[in-house]
Amino acid sequence: MKPAQFQLLQPTTRAEALAVLAEQPDETVILAGGQSLVPLMNMRFVTAERILDLNRVSGLGGVEVRGDRLVVGAMTRHREAELSPVVLDACPLLAHAERHVGYVSIRNRGTVGGTIAHADTVAQVPCVAVALDARIVLESVRGRRELAAGDFFVGNLMNAREPDEAVTEVHFPVRPVGSLFGFAEFARKVGDFPLVTAAVRLEQGAGLSRSARIAVGGAGPTPVRLAECESALEGRELTGALAEEVGRLAAESVSPADSPFVSTDYRRNLVRVVVRRALEQALDCGEELR
Repeated sequence: MKPAQFQLLQPTTRAEALAVLAEQPDETVILAGGQSLVPLMNMRFVTAERILDLNRVSGLGGVEVRGDRLVVGAMTRHREAELSPVVLDACPLLAHAERHVGYVSIRNRGTVGGTIAHADTVAQVPCVAVALDARIVLESVRGRRELAAGDFFVGNLMNAREPDEAVTEVHFPVRPVGSLFGFAEFARKVGDFPLVTAAVRLEQGAGLSRSARIAVGGAGPTPVRLAECESALEGRELTGALAEEVGRLAAESVSPADSPFVSTDYRRNLVRVVVRRALEQALDCGEELR
């Protein structure tokens, strides 16, 4: 199928893009990389009178460190974030998660801001954003505001963006020195949509875990932090046995919906597996630092 007829708008500056969006916000859909939107339009699951294409807008891409934050422009391509030495140094968890996004051809076009705005519960970058309590920057002609990732995602494919707002930046905290990280997912094959994702970051003190952060995607309508699992890691040395214990606790902590394709029990078991694998990656990371 082909998309329904629409008006294509291609501004070249941020101010122009926000002004165009403000004219008819309820009739306008924003196009970033198009890796999710275009297929939905072709199948006519999404129709719009106006498509606001951000690909010609200058100044919406790129990565840089500002103080204690890694600032990622909304139009930064996944491949750029994956390969950037700045991202790898400041937020390696994001760089590692990006490697799991689709295929290279998809990462060459898809954007960090696009996947955040799309708000798919199983997407890799939203899972990392929730784990790290990233800040989502929204702009409109009315001004600028920031939302924590946990407040931005409100349901599967649903976010807290107002119709006249655009995601312009995503801010990730810079990795504390010596912290450990891990990312894991389960997909039927490489490049497929994952069924479950898990992101982990642990700060270390005297060989013990502290300030643990664990998030999973695909176990509910939004990616979620697992507070009980984080508490279970506090003040303990990360080992393979502890990773297995926390994985089991993670499975008990979630209540995924049943579906004709994936049962609740099966998805819970996947949560156990991916959380354990993410923690084992963090353990390997710790071995490399010694």
